[in-house]
Amino acid sequence: FQLVSRPVRMAKSKDKKKGKSKADKKNVEGNTNAPPPPLPPQDLELDPIPEDNSVAAPRDSKLSSASAVASSNSSQDHPNGRDSGRSSDVGGSAVNELMYGAQEQPSQQDEAKPPPLIYCNKRVRVFALFLLLLLTGIGVGIIFIVQAIDDDDSGDDSNNNNNLRQPTIAPTYPTFDDVFINDGGGSGWVPAPAPTYSPMQIQSIDDILIQLSAETKNIFADSIDLNDPSTPHGNCRFWLTQTDEIDLNVNGQAAANANDVERIQQRYILCLLFEHTSGQNWQLGGNNNGTTSSATFKDKTAHECTWEGVTCNGNDYVAVLDLWNQNLVGRIPDEITSLETLQVLRLPNNTLVGTIPERLLDLPNLLWLDLSNNQLTGSVVSSTATSGSPLLTLYLNSNALQGTIPYFSQLTSLRIHGNQFSELNPLYTTSTPLKRLVAYDNKFQGDFPQSWNLPNLIHLDLGLNQWKGSIPLELWQNLPSLEFLLLNEAQLKGNLPATTASPFLSYVWLQSNQLTGTVPETFGQNWLNLTSLQLQGNPDLSGSIGQAQCVQWQQQGLVEVIRADCNLVSCSCCTSCS
Repeated sequence: FQLVSRPVRMAKSKDKKKGKSKADKKNVEGNTNAPPPPLPPQDLELDPIPEDNSVAAPRDSKLSSASAVASSNSSQDHPNGRDSGRSSDVGGSAVNELMYGAQEQPSQQDEAKPPPLIYCNKRVRVFALFLLLLLTGIGVGIIFIVQAIDDDDSGDDSNNNNNLRQPTIAPTYPTFDDVFINDGGGSGWVPAPAPTYSPMQIQSIDDILIQLSAETKNIFADSIDLNDPSTPHGNCRFWLTQTDEIDLNVNGQAAANANDVERIQQRYILCLLFEHTSGQNWQLGGNNNGTTSSATFKDKTAHECTWEGVTCNGNDYVAVLDLWNQNLVGRIPDEITSLETLQVLRLPNNTLVGTIPERLLDLPNLLWLDLSNNQLTGSVVSSTATSGSPLLTLYLNSNALQGTIPYFSQLTSLRIHGNQFSELNPLYTTSTPLKRLVAYDNKFQGDFPQSWNLPNLIHLDLGLNQWKGSIPLELWQNLPSLEFLLLNEAQLKGNLPATTASPFLSYVWLQSNQLTGTVPETFGQNWLNLTSLQLQGNPDLSGSIGQAQCVQWQQQGLVEVIRADCNLVSCSCCTSCS
């Protein structure tokens, strides 16, 4: 019903616009010769619409006559019976008027017009919906891309800001005992364009470099060949003047001022360290020194204070060189002793050979020197050791050094074990600041020190040597802070003390010596933190370790080893016997 009624209503509205009169409509209605349109298909069911009987009865009689006329002509004019609804014949109009009253019929011009978009077929609607979704997705994608580009731009700005080096302050190291790195202030540095030096400026740089090497090596200046790029000195000179992109501020015959001279020397010295120790094979990248570096070592585009392993003070002078375990192979250049602002030099766990530069321990600001676990030879020399050197920590262990160690009055930690030293400076046994004295496994063959007064000493290890003499009573009585006493395999004689000054003893290793006498009943009764006691290997030591001693040592639950020759020393709490 609705499929037929909608175009009729459309035609009605259009006819009104054209101003058709009711008389015209009646003329059309009176033309009964035209064949009527076919009835709706048989399978189309129309819902009954209740209406007034006075209207329905006359209309039904008209419908009967019209149907008879339509049936006589339908087989000739409309064999398929499906296109008559759009015919302009008068018969079709009459039927429509009988069915719908005085409604106007659509004209041929009106029916030729396409239906509204809302009546498009299903495929068109699906295609339109798909196109709409596609355009929406493209729009959303463009928005996300624009936002991502904005974020990248802001990130690049942030990275560019971070690449500008801020003034660095030499740090304190939590793993370095008692070392304080002094802050020199707060100046900054901004990269300059790559310089181009004139021959006169290059000659000025050469003069500075030659003078530096002459002073540090104490030799004639003309013995330094800066023109041979196959040598470390010639290589670094060529790098500074031809390859390096940092302006060294050279003006005419000389640098602008003393600060610029030091900058040139500093960059040159670091380059020499790189070349002398096979820098191309270094294993950088770990930042083991706890600092944050933005450039690799010997980066021609970066200030040397930003190189990995380098930390400068506030005035952009080198304060820390920390290159431990970086595969340095070679020798330490003598020129390093001209870094007068250097406070910490850490080069352990490498393969450094040769001798320690003579003036290295005389640097006026040096606080920490660690050259341990290398292959250094020769002796340790210092002309300022007893005249106020600020050195606090000296680690030279695990090398092949000989002779003796100069006395540094401010030292708090001295580690020289695993060398070939033949003598221990006796001043170290009465040095008040000293906290750690570790010198085992050397070639000490003299008399064991008899004078001891170390109120701050925590760790004493002089074992694995060939000492002569006995352990003095002062050692037991004048070391009140002692925690580690390691004198094993040292050929020492003497008796065990009845009491000791330190209640903090944790490790007491006296095995494989020549101790005599009996174990006192009160030996070690004031030790509160005992972890390891070893007395075995002393064939002339006898007695017993009593129950009171065992209870005292075990009550803290820290004991790991108590060992003795049980056939000579009876012991109810020994963990093992020899």
